[in-house]
Amino acid sequence: MLNMNILHVIPSLSKGGAERITIDICNTLVAQGHQVMLLSMSEVNAYSYIRFDFQFRQTYSLVIPSITGKAIVETADYEQILDEFKPDIIHSHLFLAEMLTRYQTRKGIKYYTHLHDNMQQFAPLRLNRLSKQAITNFYEKRMMLKRYAHCNNRFLAISQDAFNYFYTHLESPINKRIHLLHNAIDYKRFYRGQRHFKLDAQGNFRIVSVGSLVDKKNQQFLVDIMLALLPMIPNVQIDVLGDGPNHGRIAEKIKQYNLQNRVILHGNVNNVEDYLHQAHVYVHPATYEPFGLVLIEAMAAGLPCVCLDGRGNRDVIEEDKNGYIFSKADAKLFANCLLQILQNPVKLQGLSSYAIQYAAAYDMPLYINRLTELYKMS
Repeated sequence: MLNMNILHVIPSLSKGGAERITIDICNTLVAQGHQVMLLSMSEVNAYSYIRFDFQFRQTYSLVIPSITGKAIVETADYEQILDEFKPDIIHSHLFLAEMLTRYQTRKGIKYYTHLHDNMQQFAPLRLNRLSKQAITNFYEKRMMLKRYAHCNNRFLAISQDAFNYFYTHLESPINKRIHLLHNAIDYKRFYRGQRHFKLDAQGNFRIVSVGSLVDKKNQQFLVDIMLALLPMIPNVQIDVLGDGPNHGRIAEKIKQYNLQNRVILHGNVNNVEDYLHQAHVYVHPATYEPFGLVLIEAMAAGLPCVCLDGRGNRDVIEEDKNGYIFSKADAKLFANCLLQILQNPVKLQGLSSYAIQYAAAYDMPLYINRLTELYKMS
């Protein structure tokens, strides 16, 4: 199987790490000679500014099972797309796409599930925590396990934490088909050569943080870090890139401490790489991080990374080489760490150089070589 027809399916192209890497995967697969289609189950496309070298289609097909017999099963459009495109591989992203693509599998097609996070639907049912959602999750899990077994499904875990989670919660022998494959980036988008930091006499330092403004990303903690850092470094700024439901809450906390000129909410931006190259350090306060793609992007731009332990990001932080990882959200610990980096040009330069070298191993073409080898497995 040299050139393959590969169908990627995703619920939407809203702003997020899973959506962005899916686009990068599709573009790179095309560059390596494969026929690729990305199928989205929504009209949402936050990436219209990116060139798509692959076929892109939207489907209104949807499968939502129901214990009460009120299931939604609308697959006619999806089945027609399969008839037309004739995929060798179906590679699905996120749970809604799982239910559609595995509802009725076909012989001759290989099925791959991209484990972007620890999907709650696969957590065990606990009798002391019964709820309607927990029972629904259990029902959907049983349904999916049968279909995974039927189509010899393979799974791509993006971190050791994700691998361990699904190895524990998927039944044998299904869990023997999980492969650890760290996510990757378009390295050339972020790499611009070795960094040469200009540390001026006034100590004007910039920190950057990227992520959707949701609970698990924990951007409120950035305000606490700034409060601890300001007495030590008066001229420091944190650029926060991303948007989401917690925008108002974070903005209110920034206003409460009169930090509007210190912690700046830029919203969603299309040129993240420019902000990375204007900064000295990257800070990631997420309490849960399935992998930490943005950490690799920051490293490619030459930034050392200081982050909270979100489990998945343990795979990419080498302590005192490309960054630092803390087990608890202690603002003083973060501030002291940032102080040591920002006031030591030799340390900053060393961390930066190693970060660039480290990130190069996560370049997308290298990832695609490993992915296509997995595609060829029986």
